Amino acid sequence: MDAATPVPHRYAGYMTKTPTPDEAVEHAQRIERQRVDAVRTLAHARAVLSDLAAQADEDRKQLERQIRQRDRQAEKDDLAAYNAALKAGWTEKQLATAGFPEPRRKARNRRRTSTSTSSSTKQPETTPAASDPTPYDPSL
Repeated sequence: MDAATPVPHRYAGYMTKTPTPDEAVEHAQRIERQRVDAVRTLAHARAVLSDLAAQADEDRKQLERQIRQRDRQAEKDDLAAYNAALKAGWTEKQLATAGFPEPRRKARNRRRTSTSTSSSTKQPETTPAASDPTPYDPSL
């Protein structure tokens, strides 16, 4: 055999062409672009997830504010209806017997007694209601 004739190799059917340097670089760049694209996609998905979590937290806070506001309004309405029933002649005991116990935050009637002293020297009343640990809410 002369030098120009290739020597048959027993794995000749499995031989692949050795890439040129440019082909090798192009192949490596293609693989690297795919890897970078995968990381870019992952980074985008994580950013969306993070934004959604932040928005969910804000939505949750807003919803909780709305619920508290609705609860306060419902309590005010309940108290007004309870007081209207009392003014209509029902007693607390009758209402409780009918299934309507005193509201959770019942307004305290704090009437000042008129005296001959000036209003600036009046002493605050001391009643059992004044020692109640529940704060008085004048908006109710």
